[in-house]
Amino acid sequence: MAADPAMRDRLSHMQELSQSNGHVEQMDYAESRESVSGDSFSNVDLEEELPHQAVVWDNTPELEEVFSQSQEVHREVQLIRLEVKRLREQNSLVLQGTTRMSDVKRDSNAIAADIKARAEGVLTCLKDMDAAVRVLEAAHGSNAALTRIARTQYACLSNGFRDANVRLQ
Repeated sequence: MAADPAMRDRLSHMQELSQSNGHVEQMDYAESRESVSGDSFSNVDLEEELPHQAVVWDNTPELEEVFSQSQEVHREVQLIRLEVKRLREQNSLVLQGTTRMSDVKRDSNAIAADIKARAEGVLTCLKDMDAAVRVLEAAHGSNAALTRIARTQYACLSNGFRDANVRLQ
């Protein structure tokens, strides 16, 4: 099958455009490099001027303590949520009237006492975590990775605890 002359013309036209575009791009790049004056910096110059800091992940005892406290508080908050769910189920049994009222009330009181005891323990742990964050800020500065991790853990856990308490109401 013979090639169409119009197609050959189109092909040669595309090749010329491609070559001229490459030449234009090279010229634009050269002009942009020349237009940089002596008091301004190119990206390469800026990168060379900035100090490079290596990020080293170090599992210090302080960080391990933050993580272990966080895991314990998180576990307790999850248990509070489960107990709240159980208390709601008990309260729905009261509304349905399917079991004896004294049994349901006794179970509900036991669940509520367990929730209260767990919540007081979590609140104490959260206060301790907040105090530890303040100590870490004083010792390492507010922008240190350890301090930011501890502060974030405290904020997330206290918000989770607050959410669990809201579900109780």
